[in-house]
Amino acid sequence: MRVRPEPGQLATNPIKTSRGRTARTRAAFAGLAVLAASIAGVAAAGTAEAASNATATTSFTAYPVAGNHGTWANANFSRSATVTFVSVDPTVSDCGANATSCFEYSGSIGDGGTFTAISGAKSPQAGVSITGTPSGTFGGSVDVTFFSSSDTASTTGVPASVSGAGQVSAADWFEQFFAAGTTFGSGPKVNSSGYAYATSGTCENWVDTSSNGGGSSSADGDITGVNHCRSATGAISTFVNHSASCLDNSGFKWANGNLEQIWKCGAAGGEDQNFRLATYNGAEVLQSVAPTSVSSSPWCVTAPGGTGRLTISACTGTGGQVVKKEGAHYVFTGTGDVMDLKAASTANGNAVIAYPQNGGKNQQWSLP
Repeated sequence: MRVRPEPGQLATNPIKTSRGRTARTRAAFAGLAVLAASIAGVAAAGTAEAASNATATTSFTAYPVAGNHGTWANANFSRSATVTFVSVDPTVSDCGANATSCFEYSGSIGDGGTFTAISGAKSPQAGVSITGTPSGTFGGSVDVTFFSSSDTASTTGVPASVSGAGQVSAADWFEQFFAAGTTFGSGPKVNSSGYAYATSGTCENWVDTSSNGGGSSSADGDITGVNHCRSATGAISTFVNHSASCLDNSGFKWANGNLEQIWKCGAAGGEDQNFRLATYNGAEVLQSVAPTSVSSSPWCVTAPGGTGRLTISACTGTGGQVVKKEGAHYVFTGTGDVMDLKAASTANGNAVIAYPQNGGKNQQWSLP
């Protein structure tokens, strides 16, 4: 049984900021709590109505960041954490054998800040020795559900600042919102977590989520301190002898999985039609360059494992992002497929796909 410790006796599990994913704050169902309590018969009259939510912000400085081969960087960042009441839990034992009441909560963490790698430390993915002290930005989130014997969340026990290591783990962070003596049963369940790190000086990226094995494969990128940056070679443009349409990032949106299409060149100022050849993690990629007001992160055109729609995702320089320019063709080296305008249609919004090379004009691209 997990019990919220007395003040001054917090657990010392280190927070692994590299073990975080995308923050999702669950909707609070406080309006249903009174009904749930009357049906379950486990809460005192008025208890559900008194259930509370809370949000606290904590500043971290010089915090050690763990990868797959130990600490590899120190980070300064801000954390916003929220606990949200979901419902009265009729299975009181979820809060421990001795609990007399039990309440389900959701918790979300959002972290964002900067990091500096430690020279000579093992890189987070491959475990190679880091050259120099590459630095950059990172962001991520943790999303959990948990049970609490108390329905009163408060920011009183959440620290305003943390320097160095020594606080509770990210998953257990939410227990600090409750008074000493609160029980939590088996503790929080992590539903999702994910963090992304990017260095502007070396054009390297590392993505670490609960669904990718903790960033342990080459497809997740790495930060080694080796400069992989390369200047732009220009925007991708029109189809040769085919149409005056450009490769276009649909919906003016830069996010994992956003679809690629064609559109009349220059529409909307052409800002969603800016692409360049660049190098990430030692491989050539086709980068979708977002306006700085929208996103400062590097996004790369990404092919599926075979024939299919092209999307963009965070640049790693691996897998379906690796390209090779052969004349007027852009070849995805993982499969040998080329960038192709589906069915040769020149209509605005038509899909751009990966498809076996066939000599068609709809597979030929040139600079404007």
